[in-house]
Amino acid sequence: MFYKKITIIAVVLTILNCAQREVKVGIAVPLSGEQSIMAKGILQGAQLAVDEWNMRGGVLGSKIILEIADDEARAEKAIEIARYLINKKVIGVIGHMNSDCSIAASKIYNAAGVVMISPSSTNPKLTQQHFKNIFRICGRDDIQAKTAADFIIDVLKIKSIYFIHDRSVYGEGITKSVKEFVNKRIKIKGESAINRGDTLFTGIVEEVKKLNPHIIYFGGYDPEGARIVTQLRKGGINALFMGGDGLGSEGFLKLAGKNGEGVYFTFGLAVEDLGSAMHFVRLYKENYKNIDSYAPYAYDATNILLEAYCRTKDSIVKALHQYQFDGALGLIAFDEKGDVLKAPYMVWVVKDGIFVPWTKQL
Repeated sequence: MFYKKITIIAVVLTILNCAQREVKVGIAVPLSGEQSIMAKGILQGAQLAVDEWNMRGGVLGSKIILEIADDEARAEKAIEIARYLINKKVIGVIGHMNSDCSIAASKIYNAAGVVMISPSSTNPKLTQQHFKNIFRICGRDDIQAKTAADFIIDVLKIKSIYFIHDRSVYGEGITKSVKEFVNKRIKIKGESAINRGDTLFTGIVEEVKKLNPHIIYFGGYDPEGARIVTQLRKGGINALFMGGDGLGSEGFLKLAGKNGEGVYFTFGLAVEDLGSAMHFVRLYKENYKNIDSYAPYAYDATNILLEAYCRTKDSIVKALHQYQFDGALGLIAFDEKGDVLKAPYMVWVVKDGIFVPWTKQL
């Protein structure tokens, strides 16, 4: 009987030890709906990093499990997902993709002391909440808005502009920033607001045709952006069209087709041109072929989270604020708010059905 008790205790301890040899990393992106195309790249970037760590033996001898959650690109769902991932005992969360989701969920993560690193949420408010455990790998809308405004005025020599945004925290926010930078420098002819998920823009097409701006700036995501530019082109409007990083998705290219030719948008540097990204580019293409826009950001975010956990598992937040990290995007360090110290933006354009840096089309 005594032997049996010892055996049972040993089995239980073995099970507990095995359970302790798993480290969970959460990832929250919109896996359903039209934004899932952009989200796929984020998921693949994070998975690639986790797979690499596990091939090397995991983190501190523990296997890494990626806890995947669908926030449906909705702030209310993001709050629910945040609680779910916290209950799963994750060491940190890669996400969310959308700014409104990240801002809503950040309050939950902050209260629980769980690290969140967004690969793609660019609205400035995210890191202005004084939450020590909230970070982002990407840049901010106020910075990319200045890049867009300078390009519109100094390079394209535009004289008039019309704004459209999708009422999201991201879309309305970046539109407001661009407007502030171009105000009093060129003529603002008008502005319209749509809703995410809208498909018909007859009223906007008619108004734009009447006002005849030189360029249309859209603050929003790729599905609506693709549909708007398509309907503008079919309506005989050939004005230039520009947006933010929300257009930088394969989804935009597929939906817009030939109507997307010549569309400009702001995004980070070309990862395939970075010497620091050679390993990532090779590995990603071997596994997933085409590199989705935010894949390297998710890859770096995941690696940084795991490296910080290795350095001081009891204080990941402290490690993230204290150390610098080598990433595919280069040397990464965070300021006291959780923003990266360097996040340069450049202008991209759709040419022959693909995204290319604007300078490369010259």
